[in-house]
Amino acid sequence: MNGKARILIINDRHSMVWFIERVLQREGYDVLTTFDGRVGLKKASEEKPDLVILDTIMPKVDGYRVYQQLQKNPDTVHIPVLFTTIKGEAEEKRIIALKGYRSAINLHNRQGGYRVGTYDFLAEPFSATELRDRVQDLLQLGELRARKEETIRRKGRILVVDDNRSLVLLAERALQKEGYNVITAFDGLEGLRKVRDEKPDLIILDIIMPELDGFQVLDLIRQHSNIPVIMLTSTGEVEAVKRTLALGADDYVVKPVKTKELLARVQTKLAREETRTP
Repeated sequence: MNGKARILIINDRHSMVWFIERVLQREGYDVLTTFDGRVGLKKASEEKPDLVILDTIMPKVDGYRVYQQLQKNPDTVHIPVLFTTIKGEAEEKRIIALKGYRSAINLHNRQGGYRVGTYDFLAEPFSATELRDRVQDLLQLGELRARKEETIRRKGRILVVDDNRSLVLLAERALQKEGYNVITAFDGLEGLRKVRDEKPDLIILDIIMPELDGFQVLDLIRQHSNIPVIMLTSTGEVEAVKRTLALGADDYVVKPVKTKELLARVQTKLAREETRTP
């Protein structure tokens, strides 16, 4: 991580803010400061720092509430947070769990450690070296997560529409494993809503479904969009395949679906669309 990263300090104790600010500025970081949690939330949303250093105990709005609001805001949810505490790490984890923030903060993954880029604790008193090391670690983790999310965005958003939930789950897992962002729907009407709201890059669409079947959904999609559509069809439905292609489907996959074949079709269609983009 380069020294130009922007760090926001939220702490009501001026002496602590001064100490942290001086250490970080010596390392070349761009440092923002505030002594109030509410002001800190506003600054985080406006300035979008690479890291927030947040005191747990503050008047008006404590650090736990500030963190909760950061997690709710799409502009700040991905910002790593370093908590500074005078109570010690174990006590802070207990307080967060008791206050019901466990789901928002995601205290532990399956191995019992922190989720990548989410947060860390620094118990007072801490040295300049401890501060520098913890900041550097969180910034690196945050950068790795940002790269992963950017890869997923580049891979594309895929909508899978099928009333067969086991098939949807199979396709979702296979696509997510390849880094795609997957959206699901279990009937034609829900599928159309997801097309409108989520704006996917590609649609995998079953033919036989309740509410609206695949033919109707495809016809409605083609009235306003050229999103690539791969149809799912059962063995022997030759006429159905012809009809979907006539309605504007880009390709089809025959059930039972083989994940390797599905992935190959998806990759081909998205690659073709990318070459068409000016």
